[in-house]
Amino acid sequence: MPHTRVVILYPDGRVSPTQEAQLTMFNGERTNVRAYAVSGSFDECHRLTREAFGDRTLRTRMRLTSANSVNVGRLLPQSVYYFHAVGRVLERDGVAQGMVENVARGFSRAITFCTPSGNFGNLTAGLLAKRAGLQVERFIAATNANDVVPAYLETGRFEPRPSMPTLANAMDVGHPSNFERMTWLYHGDLEAVRRDIVGSRHGDDEVRATIRDVFETRGYLLLMRRSTRSEACSVTDGPFRYRADILSVLWRHGVQPGPKTPPDLVRGFVRDLYKYEIRRLRERYTRKEFPKNVYAEKVDALRQKYPALALPASQWVEKSHARDRNP
Repeated sequence: MPHTRVVILYPDGRVSPTQEAQLTMFNGERTNVRAYAVSGSFDECHRLTREAFGDRTLRTRMRLTSANSVNVGRLLPQSVYYFHAVGRVLERDGVAQGMVENVARGFSRAITFCTPSGNFGNLTAGLLAKRAGLQVERFIAATNANDVVPAYLETGRFEPRPSMPTLANAMDVGHPSNFERMTWLYHGDLEAVRRDIVGSRHGDDEVRATIRDVFETRGYLLLMRRSTRSEACSVTDGPFRYRADILSVLWRHGVQPGPKTPPDLVRGFVRDLYKYEIRRLRERYTRKEFPKNVYAEKVDALRQKYPALALPASQWVEKSHARDRNP
């Protein structure tokens, strides 16, 4: 986009290698995009953004806008998703076409949305959709251990605190900036908020269990964004018992396979991640961001991050289990 400069802020050490590769992929001298790792949490990134908008001197020098939920322009398109989702539900259930085309009008089926929430922009967009006429019975505000909003719904006290790192790191927000918008919609009436929103908090163990359950029941591998604990989940109730050293390497890449996750599937994903990172290094080298000797050092360092790829998938699990799978 011409005549535009983009600045991306992300918390250093609190995103997975895959996420960091995505966030920094456009960095370069010839691009108008810069990604910066911030020492701190997502809350620090939000704080820096708010301070930039509050700096009158800065705003006289340049026109600022935001692509995250600090900007209400981000919430309005998200509100449309809720109308679309209700329309899809009605269509699937065989409701008359006329009803599908006007989902803002009343219908008999009660619909509840469960919204993963960190900064609460998505849920606020849902509340805006409800105010616009969408018939929704209730919203479930699902958080991780950073549960300041579920706690508010229980106690009536909003008590922001420093965020805690969890597996679901995109939701690691201890002071959600959209909370004020949510309460404004209800004029500060706690009971009115409670009628529309129910809080639900979930820990890392539940995240692990859900990832395993989704793969076992649907064959879809949800990937860990970042493992912040060293303990291992149970690996004794399936056909694959992964070696402890392999699991340690996989966790560093945000991957934690369950006992029913085929090792060849996991190895394929990790290989693709490595190929992506090596390609990014090559692109930076061709742009002459560093000399050839530095490029060689970076390639060697990257290879050392992926020691498991030196082994075939059959050696990622204990031998007895590999034989059971491939007699």
